[in-house]
Amino acid sequence: SNCEELLYTKNATSDAHRALARKLAAEGTVLLKNEGGLLPLASSEEAPLRVAVVGKACGEKGDPWSMNRVWTRSDYYSVGGSGRVLSPFVVSVQQGLTDSGLHLIFPKSEEMKDVRS
Repeated sequence: SNCEELLYTKNATSDAHRALARKLAAEGTVLLKNEGGLLPLASSEEAPLRVAVVGKACGEKGDPWSMNRVWTRSDYYSVGGSGRVLSPFVVSVQQGLTDSGLHLIFPKSEEMKDVRS
């Protein structure tokens, strides 16, 4: 079956769609317990907070424009099919952490045993 007409002619950015997306995001959020006063993680010039970024998916950039006309195409941030939403404002995990000023560590492999402080 051809889904192109439904995919490219329907508006999924209405106020109702945005409200539903916000509701689903809020319901999918996990709240961490701050046992022992660990959070927020402290960082200073003398002892900078270092975060290991493990896995190539952390640095992948979304490319919604290349997927715009091929509805089955996907990347790390959106899957193909009728339920996907392509955002022009994708920020990778790596970019988000870098923008926050954290000192990042990039292991040579995707194995946790290879992460060194």
